[in-house]
Amino acid sequence: MSKKKPAKNYIILSIIYLGVIVLVFYFSKWYQTFREYQKQIPVIRGVLQEVDTLEVEHYLQEEPNAILYLCTAVEDKCRNFENEFRYIVKKKGLDSVIVYVNLSDEDDVEKYVSSFGAKYGSSLRGDSYPMLLEFEDGVIQDQAVDLTEATASSFLERKNH
Repeated sequence: MSKKKPAKNYIILSIIYLGVIVLVFYFSKWYQTFREYQKQIPVIRGVLQEVDTLEVEHYLQEEPNAILYLCTAVEDKCRNFENEFRYIVKKKGLDSVIVYVNLSDEDDVEKYVSSFGAKYGSSLRGDSYPMLLEFEDGVIQDQAVDLTEATASSFLERKNH
């Protein structure tokens, strides 16, 4: 003689399964939102002084001889480079020499980079970031674009840093 399972048990089990599925989707969305937020925070933040694109002109008026690092936090190529670059900066003690220009707030980064280069005496490709720019008297004197760890080190060695 087999006992029949009441339909009530199957309903409860279905509700539990449905609840678990809803929770999995909720936590998945929450995790995706968290990851998107984390991508907006530059890897290099806290290592270099940071200015945004609205402040850079004013900064260059106050400090016409500067080295700027331009990149955007949401780009994977910048994030990957910054993981290596922050160790170079710390190792060589360049945290007070290089200033990070965060391009994340710009709607059209390529257009901004091109116009920025034109304004300060250099022709920069809009997609050539991450980049290091050396300014003397408010004009770009040297640049390293599409940076890798080797090109960044070479650039900074040329500058005796």
